[in-house]
Amino acid sequence: NYFVVVSNAFGSVTSATASVSVNVPPSISSQPASQTVTLGGSASFSVTASGSGSLAYQWFKNGTKISNATGIAGATSATLSVTGVTTNSAGSYTVTITNLYGSVTSVAAALTVQVPPGIATQPVGRTVATGSNVTFTVSATGTAPLNYQWFKNGGALADGGNISDSTTAALTVSGVSTNDAGNYSVTVSNPVGSTNSASAPLTVVLPTAAPVILTQPASLVIAVGATANFSITASGANLRYQWLKNGKKIAGATNFTYTIVNAKTNNSGSFAVTVTNIAGSVSSTAATLTVAPLPVFAAQPVSHKATNGFNTKFSAKIKGSLPLLSYQWFKNGGPLTDGGNISGSQTSTLFISNLSLTDAGAYSIRVSNRVGSVTSSNALLTVIGHTGDGGGNDNVALLIQLLGGKTAAKTLANATAQAIVVTPPSALNFSGIVRNADGSVTLTGTGPAGSNCVVQASADLTAWTGIATNTVGVGGQWQMTDTARADIRFYRLKTAP
Repeated sequence: NYFVVVSNAFGSVTSATASVSVNVPPSISSQPASQTVTLGGSASFSVTASGSGSLAYQWFKNGTKISNATGIAGATSATLSVTGVTTNSAGSYTVTITNLYGSVTSVAAALTVQVPPGIATQPVGRTVATGSNVTFTVSATGTAPLNYQWFKNGGALADGGNISDSTTAALTVSGVSTNDAGNYSVTVSNPVGSTNSASAPLTVVLPTAAPVILTQPASLVIAVGATANFSITASGANLRYQWLKNGKKIAGATNFTYTIVNAKTNNSGSFAVTVTNIAGSVSSTAATLTVAPLPVFAAQPVSHKATNGFNTKFSAKIKGSLPLLSYQWFKNGGPLTDGGNISGSQTSTLFISNLSLTDAGAYSIRVSNRVGSVTSSNALLTVIGHTGDGGGNDNVALLIQLLGGKTAAKTLANATAQAIVVTPPSALNFSGIVRNADGSVTLTGTGPAGSNCVVQASADLTAWTGIATNTVGVGGQWQMTDTARADIRFYRLKTAP
């Protein structure tokens, strides 16, 4: 506060008081200090400042404003705390202090984060013959410098004799003997910690010969769903196996045998195996696996009846268009061959001509391709004999058969297309059989003028039905039309009173 006193010879006077205020911008009296912390630790940066009025603080990392968040506190105060530091926490930290009269920025304080060692790649066990050289290696991470110390069975190793580089990332054991066998490990350390590797066993064996394959894998042709077994035999000690398909390793296929269960067509390919020991390796010849479907019946042979003296056939059909199919027909389990009244015994259709009662039996077909065969179910052939085609107690004069669309009849009596003149009990006879355009059948015949005859029809020679009664005309001729339009039909004549 300022005032003035004015005086003269006659007296004095004092002025009113005048106040003067001086406003000070921020200034830093204590700068934040650089720090080095271990990964996962905590860091704290502080600043001491003065200045008029209220002071505002803002911390920065590498020039970027910091906000309070997980692991960050005090971003707008005189002390910044960083907890649970990671390698990303490392950097340059500053603080800017502001009041109404100005601002000031601190010097940079460095945060250095040190990382303890970690094992990235473990040393691997080895099996070698005596006299060999072995190197164990480790790959480690962490803040440099990294220090290494190798151990055998828990005891620290030192360079000398056949041991070298015992304090590096790669230990070498030269000219090994059985005394060098054991478990090898390494400790990796730096200023903030250490870690131990897993043990890597060293197995030392006597010198041995390279493997020799004695029996090669054999190529296979199998059906879909079957099991494929590949195997080899090899000589040599401590053998290891690796199977390959089309030149690529098969995961887990490390035995002298390799099996594929429930094979699919995509399992087909070229298979080989590599056999290895410490003395060398050898690869087998390639074995081919072919996986294909078995034949499947689209139509099986069907049981049926056929008439003594006539022809019949059995047929089978296979699904799709499989290559290299072969056929074999069987009767009662025995294979058939072409000859006599048999033909087509090695095709999809078996023909039996001029049937006799001895042809009755169970017929089947075996269909084969390159991966196997299937056999049909049995189809029964019943051969029906006929009686009464020349007279007798049933008073039948003649029997004929209508075969499909043929216009000529075949008589059962002599298996020819010629009519038979039958003597007692009558002279009744068939003289013609014609298939009409509408599918009906016209039958003509001869007999004594004025005599009566019954025309009977059957589909199986067992059940007979009368379809017409005819009176022979004056010229000894008769005619009738059967409108049943059947593909197979048997006819016979009977005398009538």
